Amino acid sequence: MRLFAISDLHIKNPEDPLYFQLIQLINTTQPQDILILAGDIFDFFVGVKSIFTKRYHLLLDTLNQATSRNVEIHYLEGNHDFLLAQAFEKIDVKCHSEELKLTLAGKHFFFAHGDLANPSDYGYRALRIFLRSFLMRIFFFFAPGTLIDWIGTHCVKKHRSSPPESIRTIYRNYAAQKMTEGADFVILGHCHDLDEMLFRVEERFTQYINIGYPPLHGSFLFWTPEAPNILRKMLQKSR
Repeated sequence: MRLFAISDLHIKNPEDPLYFQLIQLINTTQPQDILILAGDIFDFFVGVKSIFTKRYHLLLDTLNQATSRNVEIHYLEGNHDFLLAQAFEKIDVKCHSEELKLTLAGKHFFFAHGDLANPSDYGYRALRIFLRSFLMRIFFFFAPGTLIDWIGTHCVKKHRSSPPESIRTIYRNYAAQKMTEGADFVILGHCHDLDEMLFRVEERFTQYINIGYPPLHGSFLFWTPEAPNILRKMLQKSR
């Protein structure tokens, strides 16, 4: 068994090189592996609209093949990809709206996209609730897919590749809180800060990693039970 985790690819279209690299990564998975897609895999993807599932059908087919060979796949919603359950209802991809907890080889993992790590970001939190509200679900259901696609292309907030230093402190504090609640590993994304830090919580040594911004860093995570105390940040040329 091996664990892979990746986030914040911000794939823009099916011709994006990162799209094919993600498919290649999925194709390397073996039976009993676990793959975590930790949000913002796409620059914009609304799971209730078929325009997106048709556009990225190769990825859905690849995920379906992976689950058929007994790979466990989880998809955490981000702020650029949400309302995912319907898009993956015909394949065995488990979708999560906020967080994921796993226990593997006696180690407790906490995964989240990271968009809720800042408790003072009230504006974003309100927007997040609104986009997932019953009213917006109705809008997404009835609005033409081309309109939703246009909104995503022209109105999605641009992401920063270099977050301010204060963000790093906020995310480390958030990770430390999750560790006091029992997590051995805390894995986040969202802020595009390729960061890691070791903590000591009572008698436990714990680790926080932010996956960073793969379009810039070429980063993803890898873990095996053969080295249960080590969560590796893997780097490869992304473009």
